[in-house]
Order: sequence, then structure tokens, then C-alpha cells
Amino acid sequence: MYTNIFLFILVFSLFSLYEPLTEPALASAECLGAVLASLALFYASVRFVFERFRRNYCFEYIDRDVFSTLHSRLIVRCSCAAVAVYGLLIYLFEFKAHLYQLPLIGRSDFLLNLFGLMPYVLLLTLIWSTAYASYHQVYDRRISLKRYLISHIRLNAVFVLPWLIFSLLLDAQQVLPEKVTGAIEQSEFISFVVYAVFLSLLAGVLPWLLVKIWNCKKVPEGPVKNKLKHFCSASKIRFADMLIWDLFGGKLITAGVLGFVGWSRYLLISPALFELLDDKELESVVAHEIGHVKYRHLLFYILFILGFAFFSGLLYFAAHFGLQALDIMFDLSYHNSELYARGVLILPMVFLIVVLVLYLRFLFGFYSRNFERQSDAFAVSLTGSADAIVSSLEKIARVSAQSKAAPNWHHFSIQQRIDFLNRCNRNPREVSRHNRKVFRMVAAYIIVFFAVGVLYFQNAGDSFNANGLFVLQRIAEKRLMTEPENAPLHFRLGNIYYEQKKYIEAEQEYLITINLTPRNFEALNNLAWLYATAEDKEIQNPREALRLALKAADIAPLAHILDTVAESYFINGLFHEAVETGKLALQKKPANVDYYQKQLEKFRYHLKKSEQRQKHLQSGRFISI
Repeated sequence: MYTNIFLFILVFSLFSLYEPLTEPALASAECLGAVLASLALFYASVRFVFERFRRNYCFEYIDRDVFSTLHSRLIVRCSCAAVAVYGLLIYLFEFKAHLYQLPLIGRSDFLLNLFGLMPYVLLLTLIWSTAYASYHQVYDRRISLKRYLISHIRLNAVFVLPWLIFSLLLDAQQVLPEKVTGAIEQSEFISFVVYAVFLSLLAGVLPWLLVKIWNCKKVPEGPVKNKLKHFCSASKIRFADMLIWDLFGGKLITAGVLGFVGWSRYLLISPALFELLDDKELESVVAHEIGHVKYRHLLFYILFILGFAFFSGLLYFAAHFGLQALDIMFDLSYHNSELYARGVLILPMVFLIVVLVLYLRFLFGFYSRNFERQSDAFAVSLTGSADAIVSSLEKIARVSAQSKAAPNWHHFSIQQRIDFLNRCNRNPREVSRHNRKVFRMVAAYIIVFFAVGVLYFQNAGDSFNANGLFVLQRIAEKRLMTEPENAPLHFRLGNIYYEQKKYIEAEQEYLITINLTPRNFEALNNLAWLYATAEDKEIQNPREALRLALKAADIAPLAHILDTVAESYFINGLFHEAVETGKLALQKKPANVDYYQKQLEKFRYHLKKSEQRQKHLQSGRFISI
């Protein structure tokens, strides 16, 4: 399950971090064809892999549990390949950019995320459907394909639902009064409070929803349940219910706790675990799960995920401006602005994905392993001995046919766990020693987390952005001292000055760029936009803005250049021309359709007002005559 969490976080990051800056290179039909072809090729590949697996491992005499381990590993490897294919669909075929162009989907975060996730879900479904034949042949002949697929979907619903529900919250903001949405958008603190309240409510409701989706049944009344209930009561831990976690025909050997508060907290135990362990061993497993509750490990995992959001912002900033400081990116911004825009978008994202992998695989793995060990130690303290939990681990290792020394990135190996438990048996101080270690680990993380949070809420991001632009400015200025005829550098420096709202300096750099390269449509466009929209009224030049914009559009009639032409018509009072040009820009099917539609609505509104004003003037003139 930890690996599934890891892969879904990667998928969510791949989709969420991609924001199309230019028009898609492929037409919508071409994109759809590329996606379908990718799915077909992926299906053929995983089908070949699993057919070969069947030929090599599906013998009548093979140990079913050995088979299960190998089969699960193959599914994980194919799932990793599915993430890579999904990344190609988003960044190479620009699947998300095409979703933005669809009328309803482009305006709804929920629909955008729902349809955006579908290719990955389809890739997983192809894996599960091809994995079924060998699973059915060797491991469980009673399970149907439908039930096998539903079990996988139910298991993975826990990762998808919070993301989709959060998307619904974002959509709900659109129907709130403007004063409320404005307060949320303008204040980082208010926004954080709103989302914290939402997450708290979600944490209470989601466990109930998941046990319904997983179709968990109550543990039947009887001596075993009564003993476990009494054991939980004696430990002063409240569970809403004790449920049977019956996925994949009850073959999973696992237990877990779902939920943060007693009224929505559930203790889940798989049927295989009930069959495998005796009463004392079951109590030791439950004691381990109670340890997770006692030490609030689930809450820390949530904090750990939120912490990545804080840290990733700083890292993304560093990668973004570090990338722009490279000479090759300076040159690329001039010679191929579209490729430059894609590079500035994709490369920092790739860096961030690598950081995410390292963060989860190593830092999260380090905390997770020590949390599991802390829960093992708690089970020893609660039951008074390590014997029962050690024997349960021995049985699980034996039945699952895995080596006790096999490493695990989010748990210590079974042998390491047994050795630690035996040390706790011999020396109870091992428990308190490990608890102090975990306390120091958690305290260190919380201190760093809140330090970064304070910087974030103090709008440090704005100052970081300003500092980054200043660094890029100094680099460009220094290079221009030795390369005064370097048009790409002048153009890049003009963009930096514009971002810094140094409009006079930006104007000068754009003019130099145009003088050196008269047909540089991006420089013409940027200078036109500056003359049309500069906050400094003294530098605004509506007529020159229109002349430059029309010249740029004559060279390259791209959507963003046509938008500049429309804006230039608008500030010159030529509202009808602005509307017509705005329509042309939309016909180019730009990625950020919402912006272009808002621009068109603005032009139409002022055109209507202008026509009404003309009618009133004509009417007044007629009456006066």
C-alpha cells in the first residue's frame, strides 16, 4: 500500500505541476490518437510480460505464497512503468492542455482532475486485467475477473478520493460570494485556515466512506471479538468498530487502523490474519496498531505530506531561477521562445519529482521504519512480553514465503524487527530509548516545518522571487558588458525589467532588441504589451502599442500576439476590432482558454457600453432638434 501511495503522489504531482504556457503542438484528434496508441502499446507490452511470467512461474507445484510475492512485484514494476507513460501523455502529448480547451472540463477543477487521472487509471486497469490470468490459475481459482478488478479499484480508492473531494471544494468556491472568495484568495492565512478546516472534516468522514467502498463487514460476535474489544478498552483506545478487511478474497495478511478520532476510527483485520494467528498473537498485532494511535503516527504522516508542499515551493523556486541563470536558457529564450517556455516549465518539475522521490523514499521511509519499531515496542509494553508478536512475525514470514532478512523501505526487515523485540524483552530500557529517539526526530521535523511555514506566511515567496530576478538581472547586465550586440540577452533583460516593473529600462532593452533584430516578433509583442498595459501612465503609448502589435501579428499570428493586438485595439477605443481579434485568438485554441474568454468578455462589455452611449447621444441630438 505504501508503494501505491508513493506512485499516486507522483501522478498527482505530474498532473498538478503542469501548466500549459503555449498552444498544444498536436490537434485534439491527434492527441486522442496518440493517447489511444500509447494505451494499446502499453497493453501489448504488459500482456507480453505477464504471459512470459505465466510460462516461467505458473506450475502446479509452485508454492502459492512464493507466486503471490513474485506476482505482486511484477504488478508494482508495471505500475512504475505506467507512471512513466502517464508523464509522457501529459508533457509530450499535452493531454492536460487539451482538457483545458473543453468547455466544461476546463472550468472545473473536479472534472479536470477526474478526466486528467483517467489515463493512469486505464493504464492500471490494463495491468490488472493482464495480471488476472496467472493470479487466477495459481493463487485463487474462485475469484472472477470482475471481483479481482473491483478489489484493486477499492484498494486504490483511498488515494484518489481525497484529491477529488478537495477538487470539489475548489469548485465550490466559485459559487461563494465574491467578498468571501476574495478574502480567501488574498490572504494566505485565511486560505490555510479554510483548507485546514476542510481537511479536518474530511479526516472525520473519509474513514466511514472508505470502509463502505471496501465493503468491510463487522467482525462476527464471539469469544475472539470479545477478547479484542476488552483488550482495546483496557488500553483506553476507542474504535468506532472492528471490521474484516476482505479484499482479494481475504488473501491479504494484514491489519491496520483507519481514522484519527474515536468516533470515526476503525480497526481493520484481514480474514487471513484471523485464520493464521491465535488469540495472543492477534492481541499483539492489535497492540501494535494501538501503538500507532497512541503516538499519533497518522497525524504526523499528514504533517509530513503538508511539509513537502512547503519545502517543494522553495526547491521549485531555486530550480526555476537557477535554470534561467544558465547561458543556454538565456540563448534559448530568444532563438526558440516556445522551447524555452517548455524548458522553464518542465525541467524544474523534473527536479521537483526527483526531490519528491527522495523525500518519500528516504526521509519518509526513515520515519516510517522508526514509527513501526515504536509501535512494536509499545506492543511489548502493553502485552508484557515480545513472545506473541515475535511468533506472529515468524508465522507471517513463513506463510508469505519471504526471507526474514529481506529489506523493506518503509519497515525494517522481519529479522530486524524480531531482533529488536527480543532486545526489548531482555532490556525494557530499549523501549524508552527508542521513544526518545523518535521524539527527537519528530521535534526536529516540526521545528523545520514551522520555520518554513513562518517564512511562507510572511510572504517570503515575494521577496525570494524579487531576489531571484535580481540575480538574473545582474547576470544579464554583466554579460552585456562584454556582449553589447547580444540581442537575446537584451530581450531577456527586458523581460526581467518588466517583471520588476522597471518599465523605462524594459522599454529601452526591447527597443535595442528590435533595432538589432527587426523581425523579432516576441520583442515587438512584449514592447506593445508594455505600452498597452504599463501601470505607469507616462510610459503608456496606445498608438505605438497597436502599430507594434500589428507588426508582430503580421510576422507570427500566434494566440498571445493576437491577444496583444486585441488589447491594443481596446486601449485605443476600437472595441469592435478588439472583439473580432479576441475571437481570432480563441480560434487558435490556446491552453489557458479561461484567460482569453475573460478578455473577450471584457471587450464585448465595453463594446456594448460604447454602442449604448452612441444610441443615447443620437437620441438626445434628435430630441434637441
